[in-house]
Amino acid sequence: MPKITFYLPKLIFLSAQEEPLCARDNILSAQEDFLSARDESLCTQDNILSAQIDFLSARDESLCAQDNILSAQVDFLCAQVDILNAQVRIVSAQGEIINAREEKLSAQAKIICAREVKPNAQVDT
Repeated sequence: MPKITFYLPKLIFLSAQEEPLCARDNILSAQEDFLSARDESLCTQDNILSAQIDFLSARDESLCAQDNILSAQVDFLCAQVDILNAQVRIVSAQGEIINAREEKLSAQAKIICAREVKPNAQVDT
């Protein structure tokens, strides 16, 4: 029996040393789980940031497309203004033609009146 009494305290001592090692193992395992969860969280954050970048890129493309549409609308309106200006010039030219015709008719009327007043007089036409 003396051997058992000698080994029993040693066994208790070794068993007591094993508990801190198990606790340390548990701590390391918990730290590993924490780091793994943090890594997953960082990956999720990276995915969120990537999605935000994609959204901002799409929004930028949309804004560029809207800018192009607005530029095209401005060009169209400028073309309409050019057309209206041309129409104003046409109407103005037509007014000048009408004025010239009125002057011609007035001159012809004067000639007719001059012939009636002086039937024997020579009038150049």
